[in-house]
Amino acid sequence: MTIFMLGLIVSAIVVKFGTQLSNAIADTYKSYKAYVPLLAWMFQMAALLILYNVSKPVASGYFTSTPWAYPLIFLLVALAPTIKVVVKLVDTLEGRNTSKRLLTN
Repeated sequence: MTIFMLGLIVSAIVVKFGTQLSNAIADTYKSYKAYVPLLAWMFQMAALLILYNVSKPVASGYFTSTPWAYPLIFLLVALAPTIKVVVKLVDTLEGRNTSKRLLTN
């Protein structure tokens, strides 16, 4: 239980300071501004991996009949930020289509 609590604290620190670090990199190097969501995503995934590994011994007793459910939960949690970062990167790198055509009959 002590390792779980320490892992929870470490993953919270990684998320908090990782996103701040990615914003600081973007402020320092303007050419990397488009990649802020990707850097923040990398720190979020690192925090999820830490949390996955430290909570595995605690949660293994609850998932004895369905051992596939525990990794699936973390996969689903990781899916939302992944989709969000892909959409942001595509919008940032390609740009939005600003030319709209007026359809008249």
